[in-house]
Amino acid sequence: MKASDTKQDAKCQPRMGAPDTNLDDSGKAPVNTVLYECGICDCYHPWSFDGDCREDKHRYGSPEDYAEKHNLNPDDLDIRSMEDRIQADEGGSAL
Repeated sequence: MKASDTKQDAKCQPRMGAPDTNLDDSGKAPVNTVLYECGICDCYHPWSFDGDCREDKHRYGSPEDYAEKHNLNPDDLDIRSMEDRIQADEGGSAL
């Protein structure tokens, strides 16, 4: 059993605004280029994620998975830690 299995009812904390976004080639809504590795579900979320970690549409197994689904170069992604996300939520500057 993984540690994340014992936290099934946990939700990620509310998020501040996304620190870095880019428009895709079609000019559609911004795609977040900053991800963080969630300490609750052990997956990756966009920096601005605000929701339930169990929702598969907001969980990415790796930065490469996120990049592929959003037509991005994985090298353009900035990967942060859960500690960085918590610090930013508490008003500190993690960026």
